[in-house]
Amino acid sequence: MKKRFDKVYQFKITLKGIKPPIWRRIQVPETYTFWDLHVAIQDAMGWEDYHLHEFEMRHPSTGENVRIGTPTEEAEFFGLEIISEHHQKIADWFSMENRIANYTYDFGDNWEHKIRLAPSIIRPIIQSFELISAHPRISSDCKNRTTEYRGEHGLRCN
Repeated sequence: MKKRFDKVYQFKITLKGIKPPIWRRIQVPETYTFWDLHVAIQDAMGWEDYHLHEFEMRHPSTGENVRIGTPTEEAEFFGLEIISEHHQKIADWFSMENRIANYTYDFGDNWEHKIRLAPSIIRPIIQSFELISAHPRISSDCKNRTTEYRGEHGLRCN
């Protein structure tokens, strides 16, 4: 069953420490949790979700940096507090005042990504916008054309 939503968030995800820059732009519904965002990033970057991951972001209420991911016994043993990504909606965390998060994938290789909320994309859905499913929309350069992620249909150049 598709969840209804009114707003779409656009993020630019950049892999840190790589030249030339490797980045993707994705659009996701406001109903996404951090788990859903993780899955969208995995799809956009071409990762296969074999490794652990974690978000780090400023808490919108306290201003403290917090970790969002999958709490584990190991993290608890080391005294690391990790907020469950399955229960945190991105709409409760990202705003124009709180636009940046870090995302680490594979704690062995530490693939670090910067997630930046686009300044003009928290917007109501317009009728011509085709994001009608729960799948993210991913765009990148396709010989000066846009590509769109269509779930099981893969990327398509426009």
